[in-house]
Amino acid sequence: MDGDPAALDENRIAYAETHCTERPYPGGIMRCVRVDNWKYINRKSHDLEELFQLTLDPEENQHLIASEGERADHLRVVMQELILHFQAFTGEAGKEI
Repeated sequence: MDGDPAALDENRIAYAETHCTERPYPGGIMRCVRVDNWKYINRKSHDLEELFQLTLDPEENQHLIASEGERADHLRVVMQELILHFQAFTGEAGKEI
């Protein structure tokens, strides 16, 4: 890969999760999923969602939740399915998502 985000394989999905203990989101779980050039972030404990189009906004400054609601809904479902899959794999099924 040449470092160009547009060169990413469209079938790849990346998932990340962190349990924040420091500011600005102490005690919260932050999860994100990246599909193609879109990144969806969820901070459930703070009722915060973010959506970015990384090709046009690589520094993640333009929040697109309001204008790209259907895409956010789709990525939210992708994230939930990944979490359920991981929970089943690790034997932690049934824990709060």
